[in-house]
Amino acid sequence: HWFPNVRKASTIRKNPSDFHGRCVFMSHINKEKGIEDLIAVSKLLPSNYTLDIYGEIKEDKYRNINFNESGITYHGVVSSEQVLKTLVEYDLLLLPSYREGYPGIIIEAMSVGIPCVSTYAGGIPEIVEDGYNGRLVIPGDVDAIKQAILSINATNYSQYSENALKKFEEEFESDK
Repeated sequence: HWFPNVRKASTIRKNPSDFHGRCVFMSHINKEKGIEDLIAVSKLLPSNYTLDIYGEIKEDKYRNINFNESGITYHGVVSSEQVLKTLVEYDLLLLPSYREGYPGIIIEAMSVGIPCVSTYAGGIPEIVEDGYNGRLVIPGDVDAIKQAILSINATNYSQYSENALKKFEEEFESDK
């Protein structure tokens, strides 16, 4: 049997009542992952939202970008042992990919109760149910990304967080 991107349940959990607009991107930094869309959307978000980026820069044109000018903090690569500990410090995972397979980072985020704002690319709609455990937009639509981020807020965050964890436990927990 082949199980795509299953994970062990984590003992680390996001507090579902703790929403502060902290967004994180954790993936390779290149155009097809939507990094340019993230840069654009970061300039449109209210000042109380933050965006932190983790990952290896895969295209030279992004090596000289000053992410801070866009209100983004770049942290470099995070080790696999630190992924869950890092994710739990955030409220939303952002992955505005143009092309994708079956991204494990979304499953890891859900395993700690973090909803995702992503795109209708590849296998993502099999993981993220729009309006349930995250939000989905058409790739490249910066305004839709912004609206999706803002649609998950202090009022409904607890439900999105609980649904993310529930989806993980029902479909991606490796012991099940």
